[in-house]
This record gives sequence, structure tokens and C-alpha cells, in this order.
Amino acid sequence: MSLVQDVENFRNYFHSKEKRRQTFTSWVFEDDVECNADALAEAGFIYVGTKDEPDSTQCFVCKKTLDGWEAEDNPWSEHLKHQKDCPFAALQKSQSKLTVQEYIEAETECLKKVINSAREQDLKDHQKWYKILVSQEKYAMQNMLTERSSKII
Repeated sequence: MSLVQDVENFRNYFHSKEKRRQTFTSWVFEDDVECNADALAEAGFIYVGTKDEPDSTQCFVCKKTLDGWEAEDNPWSEHLKHQKDCPFAALQKSQSKLTVQEYIEAETECLKKVINSAREQDLKDHQKWYKILVSQEKYAMQNMLTERSSKII
């Protein structure tokens, strides 16, 4: 995913708990337990479940994926327990209860996290491609030297 896509997803999910909630199309627990889809969306999660991992969720900010949820789990507590440096998890309260200043600070910190994560991934991708190119160049040089040596003999 590109930085532009990451930022766009962040904006969509940060400003709308409802958009996060809409991702929980087939959540494993009913609404009458603590670990319900609404509580997970409130705590910053989107649903990324699969056939093999039907209770898999991911934070839209820190990208931490959690599964193995139990009905009595508190999404805020679990989020912070497994990803202490997530600025969204650090809020520990609904966005609707934030002051304007807290909201702006939270948005800024979360956006920094999203941008830095995307930049780190871009760097890893560039390093991977660099290694591949260097390896290809070494192989080409070895072939060229082998061909030259065989012509000399």
C-alpha cells in the first residue's frame, strides 16, 4: 500500500467510527458481550477476519492484528496491552468524549504513526529491490567474466 492510500484510509477510519464498524460484517460475537463489533470499532479496530481466522482485527493506526478474542475481552485494554506505542490505543476513550484539543493532538499523533510506518515499509521495499539489483549485477558480471575467460583460452 502506498503512503497516499495509507493516509486516505487513515482519514476515512479516524473520522468515522461508523466506517470502522461497517467492516465487521460477520463478527463472531453478539452485541450483548463486551467484545462486540461496536466496542472494537470504538477502540480503533477494523475487521480483517478470514475463514481460518474469523475473529481477526487490525488497528487502523498501528496496524497491529489481533485475534483469539474472547467475549469478555475489553478491546481498549487488549489493544494497549499488545501495542503500547499506538497513539490511538493510548486514548483509552471514545473520540466523542475528547476535547477539541485532545482530538487534534490524537489525530496528529496517529497520522505521524501512519506516515512513519508507510515510510519504513517504503525503505524496506527499496532495500529489498536494491539487494535484488545488486545480486543481478554480480551475476551478470560473473557471466561476462566467464565468457571472456573462455574466449581467451
